[in-house]
Amino acid sequence: MSEGLRDLLLRWGRASHVVKPISLPKSKAVEVATCIINGETLDPRPTENLNKLNSLLFRCSKNNDFSQLTSTNWRNSPLALNGQQSLLTDITLLQRYLKELENRIRVRILRYLAIIYLDTFSADSQSTKHIANFLQRYADKMGPIWLSARNEHCIFSPAQTIPHLANLLATQVGPATLADTFSACGLHRSIAQSNVGLFAFEQAVRSITDNFKRLEGIHATRTIIALSVNKEGSLIFGGGSKVINILCNALLLPFSHASPSAEQRTEIEAFLLKHLKDPRLNAACWNGASYEAREVMLRWLTKQSLELFLEIVDNVVNTSEDAKRMWQNRKRLWRSYLSKGFIDQAWVVLGRDGEEYAKKISSQPGQSQLSYGRLFHSTDVVKHIALMMKIDSVIVVDWSHLGKCHIWPEKDPSAPAFYHISYSKIQLERGSEISFAHDVHGTWMKKVTTEIFRRTGRQAT
Repeated sequence: MSEGLRDLLLRWGRASHVVKPISLPKSKAVEVATCIINGETLDPRPTENLNKLNSLLFRCSKNNDFSQLTSTNWRNSPLALNGQQSLLTDITLLQRYLKELENRIRVRILRYLAIIYLDTFSADSQSTKHIANFLQRYADKMGPIWLSARNEHCIFSPAQTIPHLANLLATQVGPATLADTFSACGLHRSIAQSNVGLFAFEQAVRSITDNFKRLEGIHATRTIIALSVNKEGSLIFGGGSKVINILCNALLLPFSHASPSAEQRTEIEAFLLKHLKDPRLNAACWNGASYEAREVMLRWLTKQSLELFLEIVDNVVNTSEDAKRMWQNRKRLWRSYLSKGFIDQAWVVLGRDGEEYAKKISSQPGQSQLSYGRLFHSTDVVKHIALMMKIDSVIVVDWSHLGKCHIWPEKDPSAPAFYHISYSKIQLERGSEISFAHDVHGTWMKKVTTEIFRRTGRQAT
């Protein structure tokens, strides 16, 4: 070693500042290449016309002559298995294709075939079983992530993979999305967007709710909600009817004959109203939901409308002691009908002060969006509030302040219609068959309950 170099090393060893090694940024090209090798990403979908390839592939399989297929055709062939002339519905043709494919094994072909397997998965399908057997044999050529999926998660064993994946989803420690849960287990992200992911989601939710019979605790509720949305906060699988059916059954059917905790109900209501809107105003958004699940939601919203009316009158309208005293009796009356399940529908119509108060409630964290009608014309359009109710075969409209309580037969054409966006006072009173003026002593309530009982047989008190 030269004297100069030795002197330099001694000086460096005695340096007061530690020299840190230089860290070079990771190469993006190396990262992408590593992901491709591991099978963590998919090659871009082909630009080849898959409809034409589907027809060609079907013809070749039918004639058992694949000589017309080019190397590009073969590379993209798995993506053309399902189409107008599907090989997946004719096992003989599928078997011929898979036998020929054994002589042309390539990584991209296998990964494309895996995507078709996931997208068209059905545990009882013969085509699913044949493709699964094929991929089972060649998973070691697809990259570590697919090999792990085969060995650790039974992904190519149709009878085992759904129960296994569903258990991963149902037993997660903290609520997470479908994609994040699978990713944490080392599974390919495409599984969360496939038929396999949908079946696993359904079985997991059924497991959590004991086949839609029980939903115990806020953790279980939050787990189902987390699984049903993607990272962007939208419903998985585009919020299709199958997802809506599973989700509504899971969150609502357990409460057909039971009551959720206040925390559960608030979170479920807020979630469903955000994604599916109010079924009274947007019935089409609920087309995938079962009748029984919709009935639970409508029952909750009926209670919500009544409680909104009561709360706003309590906090906005009643100012005098006489008004407050009279209001307490009216509150007990309508809550009595509600608690006995006699109020089939309810809708509240708010003046300007009431609407401002409702907006304040809706803006609170975790609060569901409130639905109501607006009062655009009245003797006091600022303060007045009306409550519309359907009790069996009669329509009842009760007012804040000293407005009368009006009653119509349900089939009366002059009876006000529910769930409109705006009303005038005339619309909410016109043509009523009978009306009762409020009084401080509450004698009007006896008249109202007697009239409702006479017409419906429903006795609240």
